[in-house]
Amino acid sequence: MEQKKSYLTFRLAGEQYAVTLSSLREIIGGTDVVAVPNAPLDIIGVVNFRGHIVSIFDISQKFKLPPNDGTEENSIIVLQHGHELIGLQVNLVDAVVEIEQGQLEPPPTFSQHPLLSLTESVVRIERQFLVVLSTEKLFSFDERNGAVGERFSPSVA
Repeated sequence: MEQKKSYLTFRLAGEQYAVTLSSLREIIGGTDVVAVPNAPLDIIGVVNFRGHIVSIFDISQKFKLPPNDGTEENSIIVLQHGHELIGLQVNLVDAVVEIEQGQLEPPPTFSQHPLLSLTESVVRIERQFLVVLSTEKLFSFDERNGAVGERFSPSVA
């Protein structure tokens, strides 16, 4: 029997994505995000999450998806990688799904789309493709070069 792994699925601009459930720290909603002056465009701001300042990313901009028009209630998915935390603003948290590891395919290599730099794998579930994002790459995303590199950290004055 093939090994299964759990993933949290969510939506951005009507498209479905996933992250490994093991990287999920918490899903929060109704939290005020504090804007940070001079932050990269994909950083909405920061939140205080249990005494930790967490940067909140709007990855829909990086994926060239339509911006949120403000009519939807967004959620923040707080992810952990090692001792670091980041938050992703998403339109809708869908469900937890179990996927056999043999179903996962590497991302296509024929495109230079920014989404591919953060994609771990893709899988077909029913009649849709689910893009599984790489937690490691999300934590090393760098707005300056559009790929991986140093993370933004707000400085305290």
